[in-house]
Amino acid sequence: MAPVQLEERSMSSIHRYHVDLNADMFAQSAEYRRVQALPGRAKTWAAKRRFWSALLLLFAVLLGLERRLGQGIQAVQVNAHEATEVSTEESRSFLKVGSVYQNDYMTLWNANEVAISATLRMQDLKHFELRIDNLDSKGGGSDGWFTVTGSFQLQPVKDGKLKILPDKSRGGKSDMVFRFDESLHDGAALFLYRCLKRIGGPGILNFLQLEVDTSKDAVFVAPTARLLRALWDQPVVLRRRVVSHGRQM
Repeated sequence: MAPVQLEERSMSSIHRYHVDLNADMFAQSAEYRRVQALPGRAKTWAAKRRFWSALLLLFAVLLGLERRLGQGIQAVQVNAHEATEVSTEESRSFLKVGSVYQNDYMTLWNANEVAISATLRMQDLKHFELRIDNLDSKGGGSDGWFTVTGSFQLQPVKDGKLKILPDKSRGGKSDMVFRFDESLHDGAALFLYRCLKRIGGPGILNFLQLEVDTSKDAVFVAPTARLLRALWDQPVVLRRRVVSHGRQM
């Protein structure tokens, strides 16, 4: 082989060796830098994790404080509302304790053309009894009656009128009770009264449009459901009995 060709091959081999060596050194230096950088990055990531963990913990604490504060404010508002409600009840000029409201005579009639009596009695500031007398009874009589008794609440409607609704405890239950005398009815009428009893006092009150006019201290009553309209179907105004000689007339 010619000396020139041997020299060219030697130079080529040396060049390739230098290229491979430089590449290895570059790769080793890059890997070295990456390996050397790992501890620093790990520290940075750890610091970031601690920062976000502390931030999340602070957020959770603040959220818990906010909920407790909200519950406390709500309890204060409820107590304030109850105090205001009691104060309003004691100072109101309508539905006073002991007041009796009744429809005018001969404003309601049963099927036997006997005048129906509708009476609302205030037992105290939170309880009343609504009694309907002279309803149809068995044998063509007019001895039927029913009562709805229990605690109530007032809800504004319009023009100084308040709707009378069943008052519910914190458990969502009402003490409103519906009563009647089974011995006075038979057949379809007895079945109707039993259905009303199954519905209960709160349901009966929801079947009535029962409102108080605060300016006139009068109560408006009207049956709104068919079950009640089977007993009487006309609206009526109950007026407070006028007091005479210390007694209500």
